[in-house]
Amino acid sequence: QPDTIPGVTRSLAEGTADPGIAGLQRSMANLDVRSDFANARQANQVARSRAIEGIAGDDAAMAAAETARDVQALPKLGIALTKQGVDTAPVQAEIDAILKSGKGQRSVIQGVLAPLKAKIEKAGDSVEQLYGVRAEIDDLMTGRVGGDSSGATLARKELMAVKAALDEQIKKQAPEFGDYLSDYVAGSRPINQMEIGRALLGTGNKAISPVDGE
Repeated sequence: QPDTIPGVTRSLAEGTADPGIAGLQRSMANLDVRSDFANARQANQVARSRAIEGIAGDDAAMAAAETARDVQALPKLGIALTKQGVDTAPVQAEIDAILKSGKGQRSVIQGVLAPLKAKIEKAGDSVEQLYGVRAEIDDLMTGRVGGDSSGATLARKELMAVKAALDEQIKKQAPEFGDYLSDYVAGSRPINQMEIGRALLGTGNKAISPVDGE
């Protein structure tokens, strides 16, 4: 059947997934690198690489996508950050429930969540201050904090639950924050696709040789 990538032509072995045909195809290709199989494989490699390059985009495309996302999302965050009056009691209750659970008896979980609860209490009801705590949660989950981050790694599921509870309370007091999150996620999709394309290419937008497809 035809390949979904323009320029790619499947061989009989690829189309049928027959091991016997695949072995015969490899043998014939090894006998003569200029055989139809080898040429088709080279052409397919080039076509696939070109398709991935199209997904990866260039630096200008990445910058444009980031700008478009920020223009759409950041003004709503700016409005949200001016708000006060967030009820953090449910967030602290979420932390308390975790600490009272079986998992909460582990020192590493306590070592992560207890300081986080203190920071939430200190932040008060300010969206701006609580957004800073939210960033701290992200830092913990992604290992961007200094020192030993093994506890944060083990507590990732618990941190996600606390973050979800915090987001819910902020959105109740500042609906613009929910709009910001939605716009940021939507605007990040093309950026994420480009990042995946670049990861597949290995070195970003490297040139693909029209001779050997490497």
